[in-house]
Amino acid sequence: MIRWLRLLQYCCRIWERDRRRFPAETMLRPIVPMVFYLGKGRWRHAAEFSELFPREVREWRWLPRFEHLLIDHSATAPEAVRGTLKGRLAQLIMLAYRATVAWPALARALPLLAELARRGGREQSMFVWYVLATQREPLRGRFAKELQRQIPGPEGDAMNYLEEIKQQGRQEGRLEGRQEGRQEGMMEAIEGFLRAGFGWPAIQSATGIDERTYRALKRDSANGAEQAAPRQ
Repeated sequence: MIRWLRLLQYCCRIWERDRRRFPAETMLRPIVPMVFYLGKGRWRHAAEFSELFPREVREWRWLPRFEHLLIDHSATAPEAVRGTLKGRLAQLIMLAYRATVAWPALARALPLLAELARRGGREQSMFVWYVLATQREPLRGRFAKELQRQIPGPEGDAMNYLEEIKQQGRQEGRLEGRQEGRQEGMMEAIEGFLRAGFGWPAIQSATGIDERTYRALKRDSANGAEQAAPRQ
């Protein structure tokens, strides 16, 4: 159930963002929800949102109804991944979530990152950030070292990518005046770092937020939610 609710929340956030960016538009942009599954067994969860409700009310026309595109990689080997350059990168880096294939998946992703860098863009930064935020040592250090070997110079320095993400977030917050949304995104990023086992020195270097500030923001957020809750 949590997965479905989170998927619906992601869609709503995108639509709310679009409303702020394109206030003149009167129609919502369509979204194709996608679930990339890496569980130990085959996917056995609900295939349609209405299946989360009791069977006797599933036909009610007031219920939200939508499906998602399922990509089940629970038994996929890294060498079996196919697709475009960025499509393969995304799949391999997420496959690295499975400990048994973590390094084989990242080893295949590294030359793709190098190819993306040679094309002159900066899109590889988000892929690098995801690896650093989700992997633990010593694999994370091994990845950063190999990244520097395959992409010589500043573009191969993993910490440069974290700094780029921080600066980009600040710029977007200034340009769009969406401090609240940027802060929410930064808090989610910090929570991802914490789950991945990063220490506060690394988190502060990547986000500009120290532990004391983070805890204060968490308290403010909780207090705001409590005040916004309707009184009974």
